[in-house]
Amino acid sequence: SLIITIKGNRSLTYTANQQSNPKGLLFYFPDTALDIGKRNYSPPNNGIIWSIKTGEILEDKVIKSRIFIALKGDTPYELTPAGEEIQVAFSKATAISNESKTRPKSAAKNQKPKPHYKNVPTATRLKTVTATPLQNNIVVKVEADGTVKNFNSFTINKPAKIVFDLYRIKSPFKGEQKIAVDSRWLKQIRYFEHPDKVRIVLETHEEYLQQYSAFPTATGLLVHVGDSSTVTSKAGQINKKSNLGTKQVTLAWDKVSNATSYNVYLSTAPGVTRQNGFKISDVKNNHAVVELKRGATYYFVVTAVNQSGESNESGEISFTVGE
Repeated sequence: SLIITIKGNRSLTYTANQQSNPKGLLFYFPDTALDIGKRNYSPPNNGIIWSIKTGEILEDKVIKSRIFIALKGDTPYELTPAGEEIQVAFSKATAISNESKTRPKSAAKNQKPKPHYKNVPTATRLKTVTATPLQNNIVVKVEADGTVKNFNSFTINKPAKIVFDLYRIKSPFKGEQKIAVDSRWLKQIRYFEHPDKVRIVLETHEEYLQQYSAFPTATGLLVHVGDSSTVTSKAGQINKKSNLGTKQVTLAWDKVSNATSYNVYLSTAPGVTRQNGFKISDVKNNHAVVELKRGATYYFVVTAVNQSGESNESGEISFTVGE
């Protein structure tokens, strides 16, 4: 078998969902930050895994992490929590016939989760449904009294709709509820209770029927419609301010309208990126970087963060301490 080990600095609380399109296994770690240098990893040819992608989101000022393992086929797996580690074991015998299949698409259509959960209560009652338009997508937040374990989604072409069915969940509202959104991604959200589920209907446009994704949170479900990969706006031009002989530098940058915080990455070599730089998380504009080595040259970039993820890097600047 092929074994992937996810390691933390404490016992990990997580959810795991097997998705059908894109085919893979999605992990969600509430109140947990990433401490890895390489965010995207493509393992050598193995017949089972296309890639492993990681990311962070900021929800209610709390950093939460996710790991997506893109699979080449319907490969059986087994999760084994072991203290500060989670081992994910895949069976190679079933995966051989999947090697010739095409690489999965980025859309999240017709998800059929097969969840594995630990230390997270299961949702039984809906609280609210809200929509937050961002620069390049819209985030629909389904709040409940726990994580939404059992859900399915499908699309309807005419009129264009994305439909989510949340099973074994009750709604406190009588009749159909409507939320007027009027954004470029969604026109309206409707949700109502059936005897065995709550149905949420996202009225959209045909071009976005293949551009949505969903993953459970500790308090419900998050749905992205549009491009959910990044914030898309860079942090813009960085300015620096320092005095002669100082061991710190104060950075400032152009504000990103939909950002909730920023990350600073620095290195002593040019070409700093999110993958190779030292990360200073959840900072505000302006930010002072302290305890630098006098006489050394540092290179900085900044990224913007919100519920949708993290933007690309800003333009790089350099600073020699003591100048």
